[in-house]
Amino acid sequence: MARRALAVLRWNTSVPGDAVKVRVAEGWITLTGAVEWHYQREAAEQSIRGIAGVTGITNSIVIAEKASPRDIRDRIEKALKRQAELEMADIRVEVTDGQVTLEGKVHSFAERRAAEQAVWGAPGVRDVRDRLSVV
Repeated sequence: MARRALAVLRWNTSVPGDAVKVRVAEGWITLTGAVEWHYQREAAEQSIRGIAGVTGITNSIVIAEKASPRDIRDRIEKALKRQAELEMADIRVEVTDGQVTLEGKVHSFAERRAAEQAVWGAPGVRDVRDRLSVV
């Protein structure tokens, strides 16, 4: 099963080669390693879900922080400004050790979702705390 999982990961172009390690115990797969982007972490897990005999998955892949918190915040704020439906004046962004906290007000759940997607699009983001209020 481990060989099949590694083969599937190698074929997935969203997952960097040899960045993810696989351990299997009684059908349970544990993924470890480090990637630069959240989507790569998610892609690794999604790609092995369909392997026959998999009883569960633990995704312990970490997001390697290569950018400074200030750089991450600046990228997020620029991405939020590009979102036509978001008013950046009502959103505050804090970054600490790859964890991003969004605070403030948005006008709809669609705006809230767009803000969170903009955050996940920045490299080095490991976790998002969405404290936005829909008003």
